[in-house]
Parts: sequence; C-alpha cells; structure tokens
Amino acid sequence: MKRIIIAAMILLLLVGCSSVKTEIKKNSDSKDELNTFIEKYNEATETLEESTKIKIEKLSKDNFNKLVKQNDDSGYRQVLDEGKSDDTTAGYEVTCLYDEDKNIIGYQSYGVGKLTESVKEGTVAFSDKGIVLGQIIATALDLDHAIVGDHFIKMMNEKEQINDDSFEEKGYKISIHTDASVGGVVYKFIKTK
Repeated sequence: MKRIIIAAMILLLLVGCSSVKTEIKKNSDSKDELNTFIEKYNEATETLEESTKIKIEKLSKDNFNKLVKQNDDSGYRQVLDEGKSDDTTAGYEVTCLYDEDKNIIGYQSYGVGKLTESVKEGTVAFSDKGIVLGQIIATALDLDHAIVGDHFIKMMNEKEQINDDSFEEKGYKISIHTDASVGGVVYKFIKTK
C-alpha cells in the first residue's frame, strides 16, 4: 500500500512539474511572438510613412503597460502604444490581447477623430492614424493590408453613422467598427486557430 501511495505522489509531482514547464514555455512563446510583432510593426510604420506621410510612433517595450484583466473577464489586454492628439486624431491606442492563460490571441487598435469646424453636423472627420493602424497591424501579421483597406473603403461608401464589418484571412478574424459621430475606427485581429 505504501508503494502505491509513494508512486501516486511521484506521479502527481511529475504532472505538476510538467505543467510548470508548459506554463513557462507558453509565456516564452508569447514573448517571442510579441517581439516578432513589434519588429514587423515598426518596419510597417516606416513603409507607411514613406508612402502616406502619416507618422505613427514605433512600438517600444519601455512604454508598454502591464497586462490588465479585461472588463468582461475574457482574458487580458496590454497597451502597446497610447498616442496623443495631433491634426486629425484626438487619440489612438494599439493593444495586445491575451486569453486567460496569458497567451496572445490577437491585436486591437482604435483612433478617434478630432472635432473641426469644417465637419458637417453629427459627424467628426475620421482619424488618419485610426484608419492606418489597421493597415500596419495587418502588415505586421503578414496579412494583406489591401484587403483590410478595401473593407474599410466599402464601409465608408455605405455612409452609415455606425458601421461594422468582419471577415477572415489567414487564420485571423478581422473586425472593423466605425463611428462617424466621433470619427472613430476600431480594428480587431483575433486568431481563429
């Protein structure tokens, strides 16, 4: 009987140790994935600035916020960049999204437009940065940024005050939400695999 109890205890210790190793591996996988995303995101900001003259700040780990529990308890979020006001943008944000086990499940961005006198009543000009953040994230994730842009343009042609679109590409569900009353654009890239 003692041998059975000792064997059971050893098995429990082995299972516990292997789950610790798995947790460490998952966390290092997330760090590697985020590092790769940062590199590609920063490269995409340079390419975009050359072609559009819109300056988006590069991501720097020194500015990252700590992981924060989502309000709906669906996981965690980490702000990678929180941009300030400029000519067309009241503010913007780039966020990394995590599941309950702190594995990366996707990325999100938003930009809010700046109120100007020339805008017709009930709408605010869309944030340039809010619009292009989706292109940058798509490029960083090796997705076709032109497809993301086409979906955004389609939404703008519909001229709705609030508009939503979603589609899948290369292992991501991409959602776009616009709100003309604040000139807001939200992009969400969630892994499907």
